Amino acid sequence: CGNQIATSARIRHCSRWPEDNRAEKSTKTDISVREVPLHEILIAMGFYELATIRKSQGAFWLHPDLKVDRKYGDRFKVLSQHINRTLRKFDILGPRQSFYSTRHNLKFALREANVRRSTGNELTGHTSSHVGDTYGDGHSIQTLKEDMDKLRYENIDWNPVIECAHTRLKRLRLNK
Repeated sequence: CGNQIATSARIRHCSRWPEDNRAEKSTKTDISVREVPLHEILIAMGFYELATIRKSQGAFWLHPDLKVDRKYGDRFKVLSQHINRTLRKFDILGPRQSFYSTRHNLKFALREANVRRSTGNELTGHTSSHVGDTYGDGHSIQTLKEDMDKLRYENIDWNPVIECAHTRLKRLRLNK
């Protein structure tokens, strides 16, 4: 990805480097492996620097500290369980909601931001039932980035989140 990772990243199975073929897993659909734009908040949090640090450390995963589910070898399941506990602890999630619900929330937010259905489907990895949508290779990364940045979560003060991310980056730089 080079410097293009500042606006997008090819992400597979909880952020593994695309050129690494170790422990390859199958994907549900061809669209499961795709180039996705990074929201401007992730960029402000220092995602590009995090990726650069991890890669220079020879890390196989972007977040090597994520524990692996013993049954399936999946990092997302353990991460999802941790996020669910944390969100419930702060009464952010109701008893019938889960971290997986964020995908539904994303689809809603995309519609509210007047993002095209085809772009929304591409961002979330959903396929379309419209025959015309099967022609071509989807949208350019620039179009996806423009639509991703239409998402606004103005009820959230992102400054503490960005500060926390920068604090973690400082610790990572010290441990290089």
